[in-house]
Amino acid sequence: MRELLTVGKSVVKVDAFDKVTGKAKYASDEGIGVPGMLYGKVLFSPHAHAEILRIDTSKASRMRGVRAVLTGKDTPDHRSGMMIDDRHVLCHERVRFVGDAVAVVAADSADAAQEALEMIEVEYRELPALFDPEKAMKPDCPVIVHPDLQGYSRPMYDYLGRDLPGRTSIRTTKFERAMWRKDSKRLTSSLRTDSKMTGSSIASSNHLTRSVIRKATGPSPYGLRDVFTRPMGPSAGLSVCRPLK
Repeated sequence: MRELLTVGKSVVKVDAFDKVTGKAKYASDEGIGVPGMLYGKVLFSPHAHAEILRIDTSKASRMRGVRAVLTGKDTPDHRSGMMIDDRHVLCHERVRFVGDAVAVVAADSADAAQEALEMIEVEYRELPALFDPEKAMKPDCPVIVHPDLQGYSRPMYDYLGRDLPGRTSIRTTKFERAMWRKDSKRLTSSLRTDSKMTGSSIASSNHLTRSVIRKATGPSPYGLRDVFTRPMGPSAGLSVCRPLK
C-alpha cells in the first residue's frame, strides 16, 4: 500500500503562519491607508412588515464628510437573491422583515456615516406581519408579505415550481432555548485602473458572492470583476449558540 500524503498525518494549515504572525490580511484591513477610502453604513428597518410612506435624506446629505445617501429610488428596479430573487438592493415601497435595508450612506469616515445615518427620517405605516412559519404556510393565511411571489425567479430551484415552499429539517442540541446567529459580512471594494470593481469578502463562497452582487446591481460600467475571499473566523455561516441572559 502506497504511503498517503495527508491521511493519518499531522498537517499544518497553509495559512497558520501568516495568521499567528499578523501577516494575514483580513477584509477589514483592505481600506487601511488607502487614499479616498469611503465607509458605508446601512439603515435597517425596525419593522417586520411596513409600507414606506416617506424618506427624507436632506439633513444627512448636507452633513460634513458625507459623499452619498441612497434609497430605493436610486437602485435598480429588479429583485435578486441567493435562493429566490425576492429582494431589492434597497427597499422600494415596503419592508418585509426587521433588518431590511432602507438606505445607505457613504462618507469619509465610519463616524460620519453613522451620524448621517441617524439623521435620515423614515415614515412607516405598519402592516400585519407573520411570525409563525406554520401559520404562514396555511392556504387561508390572511397576511400577504409578497403579493408578487408567483412571479419571482428561483434560479436554483426552478424544478420545484412556483408555488411549492421549501422545507428544511434542523436538529439542535438539547438547549432549553437556542437562536440562530449569522456572522456579519464585510465586503471591501476598489476601482481598478481598468474601471472594473474588485471586492474582498469574508464570505466563504466567493463565486456565489460575486454572482449575487452582479445580479443585485444590474448592468454597470464599473461591473464587479472579481471577489477574493479573505481569512475569517471559525465560521461565516449559521451557528447555534446559547442566548445571553
